[in-house]
Amino acid sequence: GLASPQLSSLVSSGSEFGQAGLGLAGPVLNAQVLGFQQEAVVAQAKQVLAQYEQTILVAFKEVEDALVAVRTAESQRIAQQEQVTALRSALRLADLRYKGGLTSYVDVLIAKRDLFDAELELTSTHRLHLVSIVQLYKALGGGWSPHPAEGITAVSGSAF
Repeated sequence: GLASPQLSSLVSSGSEFGQAGLGLAGPVLNAQVLGFQQEAVVAQAKQVLAQYEQTILVAFKEVEDALVAVRTAESQRIAQQEQVTALRSALRLADLRYKGGLTSYVDVLIAKRDLFDAELELTSTHRLHLVSIVQLYKALGGGWSPHPAEGITAVSGSAF
């Protein structure tokens, strides 16, 4: 089609109307970009919040698991200690029966072996209890270093 040269001069970039049109479109486009940026920031904040909540849930689960492990290890240690106490009594009885001539020394040796096995198991159970306490400490946020701090070594190493 045919267009008037005056019409094209109205919308050209050099005309006042053309500049006004661009001036109006700029804020509209800028507002749209700012809206997208705001949506992106809100989405990122929601993602960070979800990650934080997940971290908190994992931390609570680790603490709960560590508490269960401590309680379980403690009850096992108590039961094992009771068994050791009972086997010590059995050894005393076996020794008294041997000294009284009622049984052979084999019964005393068997009682000693059973007590020794139970004491080894008690030691192992006690170690597991201590490890579970360390795991609880770590789950609660405490650091754990297998080597003493240098400052502590320097103080304990000095002669008084």
